[in-house]
Amino acid sequence: MDFRLVLIELAEKIGLLATAGLVTVLVGPLRGRLLGVGRPRDRVVAVIFGVALSMWGAKLGQVWLGYHVNTRAIGVLIAAILGGSRAGATAGLLAGLFYVFRVEPDAGLR
Repeated sequence: MDFRLVLIELAEKIGLLATAGLVTVLVGPLRGRLLGVGRPRDRVVAVIFGVALSMWGAKLGQVWLGYHVNTRAIGVLIAAILGGSRAGATAGLLAGLFYVFRVEPDAGLR
């Protein structure tokens, strides 16, 4: 696959960021976290949102030169920004497990 085609495919999938921005503004607990007035229990919503985006990003991946290129990290970063380091680490762990067991079973466990 040509490098330019991969860039076009990934740019198309960056719509994930637009979705994340829209949901962050529309959902009350996420909006509160974004504005700095959220409660500690709102971190759970940030983790769930981050894991959902990471799962979506993992499924949107492309195979290029034998490697699976995906946008899984976007959801993890958004969970870390909205919920803190523990929320980001939890979202990253769950997203990684989803990737290994559902998307690319040969990626990590051999």
